[in-house]
Parts: sequence; C-alpha cells; structure tokens
Amino acid sequence: MGRTMNRMIAGALKLGPLPAVIAGQAALLAWLGVVLDRDVWPADNPVVLVPFITVVFGWPVLVLFAAEPGSFKRTAAFAGVCAVVAGLLGTYVGWQATPGGKFSVGNLYSIYVATQLGAGFIALAFMQQITARAPFRYAALFKSAWRNLFVAGLSLALVGGVAILLALWAALFAILGIDALGETFTEPWFVLPAAGIVFGVGTMLFRRRDRLIDGIVGLVESLGRYLLPVVLLIVAVFLVTLPFVSVGALWDTGLGSRILIALGAIAMLLIGIAYRPEADLRYPGSVQLAVTAVVVVLPILPALAMTGILIRVNQYGWTVSRCWAFVFAGILALFSLGYLWGVIRHLAEWPRVTAAVNASMACLVLAVLLLQNTPVLDFRAISARSQLARVESGQIEPEQFDFQYALRELARPGHVAAEQLVAELAYDPRQQMAVTEYVAEDGMQGQPARGFIMRDSDADPPDRDFWAELSYRGEPFAVPDGVREAIEEDSWLLSRTEHPTILRVELDGDPASGEYLLLGMSKSEFPGWRELPPHVSYHLDAYAIVHVGDGWYVEPLRTGENLEPFKEAEQVLELLRDPPLAVMRPQYNHVRIGGNVYGIPPGDWSSGALDEDTP
Repeated sequence: MGRTMNRMIAGALKLGPLPAVIAGQAALLAWLGVVLDRDVWPADNPVVLVPFITVVFGWPVLVLFAAEPGSFKRTAAFAGVCAVVAGLLGTYVGWQATPGGKFSVGNLYSIYVATQLGAGFIALAFMQQITARAPFRYAALFKSAWRNLFVAGLSLALVGGVAILLALWAALFAILGIDALGETFTEPWFVLPAAGIVFGVGTMLFRRRDRLIDGIVGLVESLGRYLLPVVLLIVAVFLVTLPFVSVGALWDTGLGSRILIALGAIAMLLIGIAYRPEADLRYPGSVQLAVTAVVVVLPILPALAMTGILIRVNQYGWTVSRCWAFVFAGILALFSLGYLWGVIRHLAEWPRVTAAVNASMACLVLAVLLLQNTPVLDFRAISARSQLARVESGQIEPEQFDFQYALRELARPGHVAAEQLVAELAYDPRQQMAVTEYVAEDGMQGQPARGFIMRDSDADPPDRDFWAELSYRGEPFAVPDGVREAIEEDSWLLSRTEHPTILRVELDGDPASGEYLLLGMSKSEFPGWRELPPHVSYHLDAYAIVHVGDGWYVEPLRTGENLEPFKEAEQVLELLRDPPLAVMRPQYNHVRIGGNVYGIPPGDWSSGALDEDTP
C-alpha cells in the first residue's frame, strides 16, 4: 500500500507546474473568500464577480485534467481560450443579475453553473485530444469523457472526506471549549481555497490510477449493457399500450413530457454505453433484433414530448422549463433519428453509426449549452417576451401576469417585462392583488388560495357610513365610545367588511366584563388562472372586541378548521341575520413561554358550550 502511494505521489510530482497552478488558484480563492465575507467590491458587482469566479475555477480545472508531461504550455493556452469564452458568458449572466435586489438570482446562477459544468465536460474531452496532437477518434473521446467524470467524482468525494475530518476536528476542540477552530473552518476565506487545494490534489492523484478508473468504467459499462434491453422493453410496452388509452391522460398529469424525455434520455445513454467503441457491438441474435426493433420506434418518445410541450405553450406561453424541455426533446429526437438512419442503412448492424451520431450530437449539445448564456438563446428573455405577449394580445388580463414567476425565475428580462407592463398600463396590477404564488410551470395547479383580487363592492365605497350599516343582534344596546374608537382604527375591517353585525358576548366567563363580537362578510374575486376558472367566494369574518387594561382592542378570530368559503352571498347573510352562536370553553389552556403564548387552535376537541343561546 505504501509503495502504491509513493508511486502516486511520484507520478504527481512529474507533472511539473501543476502544483503551482493549485497554489495560484488557492490564493485567488482565498482573496475571493475575503471579498465575499466582507461584502466589498466586486462582491456587489455581478458583472465582474461572475466572470472572475468562472475563470478562477475554470482555467485551473481544465489544466489539471488535460495537462500531460511536455504539453503544459499547449494545454494552458487552450484552457486559456476556453476560460476567456466562459468568462464572456459569465459577464452576460452577471449583467442579467442587475439591478441588484430587484429580483431573485438563485435560478439564474444555478442554471449558469449547470450549463458551464456540462459545456466544460464536453469541451474537456475534445481538448484532451487536441493538446495530445492525436488524430480524432471517437474511442479516445469516449474513454476520456468517462475517465474525466470518475476522476472528478472521486476528487469531490475526497473533498467531502476532508470536510468531515475537519468537522470532527472542530467538534473535538469545541468539547474543550475552543470554538475558534470551528469558526475558522466555516469562513469563506478558508473553505474556498481548502476545497480548491483538496480537489486539485485529488485530480493529480486519481489521474494516475488507471486501473482504478478503468475498473469503475468497466463496471458501469457492464451494468449499462444489461440494463439497455430492460429499458427498451419498458419503452416497447408503453408504445404498444398507447393506442389503446387516451393520450390526454398523459398530459393531464402535468409531467407527461418530462417522463417521456427522461425515459428517452436513459435509453440514449444506455445505447451509448452498451455499444461503446472497440467492443462487441451486438447482443446475441434475437436480443439484437428486438433491440433494433425498439430503436426504430424511439423517435416517437421525443415527438410525443414535443407535442405535449407545444400544447402547453399554446395554452400558457413559454417558460424557462418549457424551453429547456423542448430543447432536450429536440436533441433526443436527433439522436433517435440518427440511430434510425443507421438501421435503414445497416439493419441489425446499425451500431456502426453510433460513433458518428454521438460525436456530432456532443458538438450540438456543447453549442446549446454555450448559447443559452448569450442573447442568442436566452430562455429567460424568450419566456419574458412570451408572457408579456399574452397580456398584449388580450389572452390574459394584466392582473393574471405572473409577476412572482417573472421576478423569481426570469432575472433581468422578467424585471424589465414587469416594469414595461406597469408603464404601459399606467398602474401596477400588483397593488390590486393579495399576492401569494401562482405556479407558472407546466400547468401544475398550485395553491392559489389567496391569489384573489380583493375588490370593494358597490355597497362598500371608500366614504361609507359604517355605523349606519351596522346591525345589532340580541337586546338593543349602546356601543361604548372606546369600542367605536377601536373599530375605527382598524382600516382593513372598515374597508372590507360588508353587512357588519355586532353582538354582546361573554368570552372570559365574567358577566361583569362584557365583550363584543363583530361579524361581517368579505368577498374574494379570482380572475382565473391556467385551468382554474374565474369565480367569486364569500367569507364570514369574526372579530372579538375585548377590554384590556385601560382600552378596547379588536382581534380577528381564526378557525382551526380548514373551512371552504361560501359560494353564495346569501349563505353568509343568513348566518348574519340569526347567528347560531355558541361560546366554547377550550379543553386545553394556553401556555406562556417567555414572552410568547402558545395554544391549540379551536377545533373538534373543544368541550361543550357554555351558552347555547344568542345574547
């Protein structure tokens, strides 16, 4: 074991300037950690920060994976070109994050990182052949891609292992009352360079372990070869069953296109693994014929997926997820058509074309991943224009424009579209809405429970005479001035409560201290969204008016039960005319913990009524 480790270290040391690359990256990452920790420039300037982070991570990683003895300068030059391209893309993405604080950038950055990792993975495999000055061969490209993937995975596992050891180390010192170590291990100026160093060292070491990597690759390829017939059998059963059932059931789930894309992607991946270069390209007789038969009909999967996506687009417009789904389905369609072309030309020997098809599609995928972070194929801008066009064409009302989706998912284009809509309408629809979250993804019904537009009815004008409208229940009584003042201070109650009704009640069980109960009706209008039709609902609102200390206070009462709203106003008015009131004593008292009071909300567990009669 010791000799093996010594050989690994000696092999790593032969790589010359690579340790210096790791050290330089660590120094830049430490400075970046300080910048982020102190929130100083360029931490507040994403146009500079994003390309800087891209280059600091990208260039060293490409060099560490591709450099070979004697080719460092050539590798560094090609990696530099790739880093410059990635940095320019980062500049555009950083600009998409401005102006800061106006919208969410989490999804913007997550998509950018994912696309850059995917593009880097593909570009690295090509770059390794270019820097080695070897003739282009798909077999070498295939091998390099798998080796890079597992070297990166093992290096990340090493980073995770070191992180666990550091956490244990900090925990041991914390037991001794020394917390400084644990605080240091969580500082950005320590975490970033430490992770960079461990990952770089892991890359240098694991690249030398040919047998280990080849063994893992061989195991995965064997699994893929056994799984391919199973997956294709699932595809075949699905396609045979499809004519006998309604395709609409597939779209009604809201996940039909995603499932089809996932199934097609798994099938294409396993085909690439099972028919790897320089291997036996055929299964035994009947199995190979069955596989060939299913390959012929594989284009149906992406075709169905694209059909489902276009149906959704026609109904609800483009969103970022629909753009990605459509592109993925298109790529899968080209893959499957390439294999179909192989079957047409070579029948059961169709795997001969996998090398040409896979290499060509890798270039196409690389182009898509890069262009997505440019104005040429910016899915956020496409989605923003599509959603705005739906308003301008009259397909939806301005209030139905999903402002939250635009600001959460579309970054700068969504912000610009929202501001443009407000400017063109000369008012802000958001001010008319009690906004929560409309779900703008693939027709999935969210919870628009409070996504209603609250409107004042004709009987509820701003200058209403609330006390003239007030009805009394029970024996006639005069409302104390303190109660009137407490009600008049609640602007929400005054503006929203229709048909106000007041009663005298004993809420604390003390007849000497009378409390009041104010009831009323409120109305919510839902303008319609996606599959949900417009509708109006009515609610019975209740407020307790209690005397505490030297004043009266109004407190809204809430039910612990999830009650459905009333569909007709008359249902609420009937309750207001003769409220079937019962004052209930809670079975479980509240508890006070510090300054907070906790209690079980009312529900079926409450005990019997104290007074079954209306006061």
